[in-house]
Amino acid sequence: MKIIKNTLELITETWSDPGDYPNALAKGPLPSTICVEDIKGHIIIQIEKSDKDNEEWEQWGAELNMHYLMQDVRINLHGVLIEVWQFCPETHHNPNDAADLDMWTLVPYKWNSDNFEL
Repeated sequence: MKIIKNTLELITETWSDPGDYPNALAKGPLPSTICVEDIKGHIIIQIEKSDKDNEEWEQWGAELNMHYLMQDVRINLHGVLIEVWQFCPETHHNPNDAADLDMWTLVPYKWNSDNFEL
């Protein structure tokens, strides 16, 4: 398996505290913070014949095989680790070269931003 296209982009937003508190001790706003709002884009991977050289490939089905292949792939985007992907079959751009090759578009579905740094 190899990644042949990566368009992932981190979308951030700034949270600004309005500072409207009834308590005199909590007067004024808290410092603004940058948060991860979304991860836009996708990656396209190509599954090669060697990836399918096990007997479970046919039994598991496409979705389970994709989860298995991606379980050890760590894509870190500015400290945001993508943990779960949404998988969509992709048409090979050159069908003449596509013998025994599958292509998939992967869209980030869930991520962990505990170590986020911009």
